[in-house]
Amino acid sequence: VKRDATGRITMLRGTLQDITARKLVEESQSLLRKLLDGSNDAFEVLDPETMRFLDANDKACQDLGYTREELLTKTIYDIDPKADETCRARVLREIERSGFVIFESRHHRKDGSTFPVEVNIKHLQLDRGYIVSIARDITERKRVEEVIRRNELNYRMFISQSSEGIFCEEIDEPIPIDLSEDEQIYRILHNSYLGECNDAMARMYGLHSAAGLIGKRLTQTLDVNSPINIELTREFIRNGYRDRKSTSLNSSHITI
Repeated sequence: VKRDATGRITMLRGTLQDITARKLVEESQSLLRKLLDGSNDAFEVLDPETMRFLDANDKACQDLGYTREELLTKTIYDIDPKADETCRARVLREIERSGFVIFESRHHRKDGSTFPVEVNIKHLQLDRGYIVSIARDITERKRVEEVIRRNELNYRMFISQSSEGIFCEEIDEPIPIDLSEDEQIYRILHNSYLGECNDAMARMYGLHSAAGLIGKRLTQTLDVNSPINIELTREFIRNGYRDRKSTSLNSSHITI
């Protein structure tokens, strides 16, 4: 600033600096933060040496019940009961070998409760090394898997305890529905085998258990030339490959 004898400002001098690049970086960082915080998965950045949290998105904080400030005072050992130095070394070796590692574990919340997670970990080299972890809450997936497991168990128990013969027929290869009806019938009867059945089904054929029947071709267990079997198969095709009523097929001698 330059002034005259009366104190009035007669000249101003200054410098200008183009901060376009800096603003672009700041905007990019702000956008990245918004994207990470809006993610449905927990993103966490860890120190490879101490496994201390260096950063985490909103989802990670919500899942674990900590504020970001609280979480940054923790290590992975505080939230994962399976994590220890041996585990850390094994994970780092696998990352070095393949570039990443994916595994399932359970994470501890601040309130002491736990939840199942699928963890995807990679190593990132910038100004220094970082561990980037993506943790996905798989509570719903595990619930569905348990329902499927129980249904499968109930199904197996029903099949094994049923006094009626129950079987599943497998076909060697898909049958094009644009084939003639007679060709479809031929392929069903000649290109099929018993993929599954229960002991009750096996006993109908004079066997002690399903193991002796599974894998047998239909040509070994049915009279494929029987008019009854052909017509029942024709009805099965016309019903859209659905059996709408209980039927009895003419069996044949099994070749053991």
